[in-house]
This record gives sequence, structure tokens and C-alpha cells, in this order.
Amino acid sequence: MSASIPFLPSPGGRARRLATVALAAALGVVASSDAALADLSAPHKRPKPHPSAAAASDAGAPPSDAGDDAAAAASPMNPAEQQAQIEDIRAKATRIARAKGQRQVLRTQVEELLHGRGMDPGLKQELLLHARRVARLERARTVAAGKKDNDQTARAEVLLEQEMARHDGWMAAFVAKEPQR
Repeated sequence: MSASIPFLPSPGGRARRLATVALAAALGVVASSDAALADLSAPHKRPKPHPSAAAASDAGAPPSDAGDDAAAAASPMNPAEQQAQIEDIRAKATRIARAKGQRQVLRTQVEELLHGRGMDPGLKQELLLHARRVARLERARTVAAGKKDNDQTARAEVLLEQEMARHDGWMAAFVAKEPQR
């Protein structure tokens, strides 16, 4: 599985980035940027304190508790949080792979339908309309099934069948209308 995950900077700093890369490597997921990996080898650069802060500390101001917050933020995650993060990454990688496969199947079907011609605006509009309707009906069926509402689940299934029949009819008319090359 070589899905790509976005490599985002986080408030955890270099340690968190290293943990993210190690976690992604353990799952077989690659970072989306080689620059992100190169950034990990560079030493962490801390921002310079503001001159007024240095003057305040020299003037005998009480020390701040900022160091305690930084130490708490740099502490490693507990195993339950790590496991939850691993599961989130696995779920995201699975969703990405499934969507990519679905797009590839759809792309192949459309290319077979077009026989090397360009995309017709009417066909494009019909495919978008059909995809939107099917997505809404599948979501309605999922919600109804989750609530154990058999009447609404059956209604959503009937409407989904009607939409599929309507779309198949439209596609048959489109193929019959277009000359074959």
C-alpha cells in the first residue's frame, strides 16, 4: 500500500514530525514530500526571544512557566493515543485507495463509451447529476438503516433502483444517438 499522506507541520515540532514519519513508514504509507523528509534531518531551530523579553528577564521579572508548557507538549503520546492515530491513518489510507479504484473503474467505463472522442457536455452533465443523486440516495439508505427504519430503507432502495433505470435509459439513448467511430 503506497498511499500518500499529507505532511503537515504541527505544534509538536521535530519530535512529532519524526513520530509521524515513523508511523507512516510502519504502515507502509509514504510522506507526500521528499522535502519534508529532508527537513527532518535538519536541526530544530528555535525562534530568538524578543529583545523586550530579554530586558524584562534582566530586570528581575519572575520566571515564566513557559518551560513547563514546552516540556509537557514535548512528552510522548500515550499508547492509546498512538493506537488511535494509527487507526485514523489506516482508515484514511483505505478510503483513499477505495476512491482511487472507483475513479479508475469509472474512467475506464467512460473511455469505452466515448470510443476515443472528447467528452460531450450533455454526457458530463448527466454523469454529474447521476453521481449526485446516487450519493444522496445511498446516504439516505445508510442513515435509515442506522436508525433501523425499514420503511425508509426500502424507500431509498426503490428510489435508487429508479435512478439507476433512468440513468441506464439515458446512457442507452446517448449511445444510440452518437455515431460509432
